[in-house]
Amino acid sequence: MQSLLKLVKSSIWHEVCNQEGSAITEFLLLTLPLFLPLIIFLTDFSTITNREVNYQTIARQAVRAFVSSPNASTGIADVQFILKEAGIADSVDLDITCLDGPCFTPKTLVRITLSKKVALRSDSGFSASSQLISSDPNRRNIVATVYERFDRWFSP
Repeated sequence: MQSLLKLVKSSIWHEVCNQEGSAITEFLLLTLPLFLPLIIFLTDFSTITNREVNYQTIARQAVRAFVSSPNASTGIADVQFILKEAGIADSVDLDITCLDGPCFTPKTLVRITLSKKVALRSDSGFSASSQLISSDPNRRNIVATVYERFDRWFSP
């Protein structure tokens, strides 16, 4: 009886240890902790990159509107309209600077900068280490700067 019990126990143990599905289970248990942070990092990176590209596009449209307007008040109103249509008018910092001389003169260089601090979706250490200089590790400063010149034949 006791030898029969040993035989049953050893055969059950043998079947439990030699199952074909255990290799898949071991693979998942070992790789899931490695892939999960990678997926979180890639998601954060994708989100931030998408925001930066969107802000760059909005800044490009804003500088074109400013440069093609007849005067400063109309130019600023056009830029505000673009920011409002993009849905970021109240949440973004806007800086318009004429670098080479007074605005609305031929060949003057205009710089428009849009900036906003955004929160990262996850608290992954990977995302915090990839950011620019910031005091809060869970926030990143997105900055889009675009330059454009007034046309050399510009006349307001």
